[in-house]
Amino acid sequence: MVEQPMRVALVLFGVIPRSIRWTWPVFERQLLEPLRARGHVVDIYGFNVEVHSPVVDDMPLNQSDVALVPFAALDSWRQEDIDSVIARLCPDGVLKCKSFDDQALAYIRDPRVDVKVGLSMSTKGYMNAFRQLHTEMRVARFMASSSHDVAIAAVPDLHLAKKIDAAELHRAASDPAVAFTTTVNDAGGYTNGFYIGQPKTLAKVLDRFGNHREVATSMPGGTNFETHVRKGFAMRGVRRIISSMTFFKIRATGMPDWQGKMDYQLSRYGPASQREILSEWRAVNERNCAYMRAGCACGNGQVRIGLYGSHHWRSPWKEVRPNSTGVRATDNSGRSGLFSKVRCWEDFFGEQAFIRDPDLMEHQQCRTHKNCIICQCRLDFAPFVGKFCPDREPDCAPRARDLQCAHSTEREAAECS
Repeated sequence: MVEQPMRVALVLFGVIPRSIRWTWPVFERQLLEPLRARGHVVDIYGFNVEVHSPVVDDMPLNQSDVALVPFAALDSWRQEDIDSVIARLCPDGVLKCKSFDDQALAYIRDPRVDVKVGLSMSTKGYMNAFRQLHTEMRVARFMASSSHDVAIAAVPDLHLAKKIDAAELHRAASDPAVAFTTTVNDAGGYTNGFYIGQPKTLAKVLDRFGNHREVATSMPGGTNFETHVRKGFAMRGVRRIISSMTFFKIRATGMPDWQGKMDYQLSRYGPASQREILSEWRAVNERNCAYMRAGCACGNGQVRIGLYGSHHWRSPWKEVRPNSTGVRATDNSGRSGLFSKVRCWEDFFGEQAFIRDPDLMEHQQCRTHKNCIICQCRLDFAPFVGKFCPDREPDCAPRARDLQCAHSTEREAAECS
């Protein structure tokens, strides 16, 4: 059967130069190339936020990095102009807008909407939420007039850990009542930052800025950003379908952040997809895992430390296993030990060997010597494939392979027979 070519709009929205130099090659490899190889036409649009500060994630922000993406059209707003619009929407301040919970709440769950809400958002968190809503509104206005068959809307700091599934685009293009999101970090709602749907369908669920309070109160339960997305879907009569896509966030430093419960996310996939995702995670961690005093998710493999920017490694590789010194067998992100956090300096190398190193003190782009040192991880995930447990089945290890083979795609079937 010949696949019907589609016109696809790829829309990137947010602070585009934050980490686009790291993520754009991945968008090309995991999304553009597979779609174009199947005969689809992909047009690229950008909705940028120019932030106040020239520094993001302790790194200089280079606005010229926006040019790395061949946008067919680019709409850019200064953050202070966005903040002025928010001030008119919330004249008494964002804390009085009451669309997101502004005080600490015990976890609550409403069985009708499966919503649970945790601790409070700060004033900065409120502002960032409204800035995100404003940017999504700009995207929605574009989508409302788009003639593309289907659209993908994504924040630009994503490392896509799987190739795009063209079948999801065909499904969305054929049904205006559905849209796809991932389950990377649902937080009681729907994960934001990656959407697939018909343009006019996405316009409905992304346009929640002007009626933010109406959306927040449209269903019972507290509201964080993810539950706001979920309530927007329900309010506009759009059914969410879970995408097979998953992703990591990439900071301006190039360091990865896999949000949500990693083990549980992997339990959704068959063995071949787990290897595909973990190969991507290994690649970004081997490039740049964490600042030395931050935890590096490297519970099984090897670690070493060096200087940020120059990648001049100051130590040999040292082996890490789940029962190694300084590494717990399990942690809050999962039960396997694969993602246990390592603090390279304290756990494996000691402080005194580096604190007097003049190269560390003089290294550019670092405010203090502790920020100069990064941890690199060479992850060994092979022993863990097929052994990840779903959230509600903590004792599934003996049956994990059977559970995950039930999720297998056709190309994984041979491994599960």
